[in-house]
Amino acid sequence: AVADSGTSVISVPTQAFPEMFELLRFPADPAHGCRSEGPTLNIMLESVNLTLHPKDYAQLQSGQKSKKKKFGFDMLSDPVGEAEHCRPLLMAADVLPKLFVLGEPILRKYYTVFDAEGAPRIAFGRAIHAADGKDSGMADMSL
Repeated sequence: AVADSGTSVISVPTQAFPEMFELLRFPADPAHGCRSEGPTLNIMLESVNLTLHPKDYAQLQSGQKSKKKKFGFDMLSDPVGEAEHCRPLLMAADVLPKLFVLGEPILRKYYTVFDAEGAPRIAFGRAIHAADGKDSGMADMSL
């Protein structure tokens, strides 16, 4: 995996994209939109587990009647008809085989330190935002 501050989504290998997209897509709550209950995305990197909840990775989108091309794939119409749904901020890309690019959804939730001196490594720690006031400490991952 690569952490990239210039990527606004999570980039996944093309082969994994359709299944991940459908597993993380869910109907929006009428009152809370994508900040409601939905699938949790856990990204395990060696000894680090990065957890994203729907509010971290999903975006509200209105229902569609026809197929539309998104990120190089024909997306299926909304299974609940015209209702709004939450779609994951994913993109299909084959930068290298099996490479995931962790963009803004990860970098908003986790404070990230890039250490270019010595052995290259990245440290992730739960970012403290004024609204949540939580901190789960730092996690270190050597690349």
